[in-house]
Amino acid sequence: MAGFASQGWQVHGLEPNASIAAHAREQFGFTVTEGAIDDAAEGFELAGQAAAFDLVVAIQLVAHLRDPQAGFRAMARLLRPGGLLLVETWNSASRTARWLARPGTNTARPTCCITSRRAASMRWPQITG
Repeated sequence: MAGFASQGWQVHGLEPNASIAAHAREQFGFTVTEGAIDDAAEGFELAGQAAAFDLVVAIQLVAHLRDPQAGFRAMARLLRPGGLLLVETWNSASRTARWLARPGTNTARPTCCITSRRAASMRWPQITG
């Protein structure tokens, strides 16, 4: 958030952990809402602020969503027309991750997959359990 704020973006965080959200507010002065993405999207809609964001950033979030499709729909509801969604998540199927999992190699964080697309052209993947 600090990187975006330093570039002139107006930032609003979302954090499900109350102590981490409080730390971000107290230490850095950021506006941070406590809760999950589904709840946040609904809250913004109730406040008349749906489709209010130019950019939604989901860093290391996707693996923690109980219902990824609902989570992506909630993120899309927060975006203005033409807004962008930036997603970063581990790619455990990458060649690097497979190599690092071999016996006798050091383990390290897997490579990341970073994606952004225009919200209007997003194709929601069929996610199966």
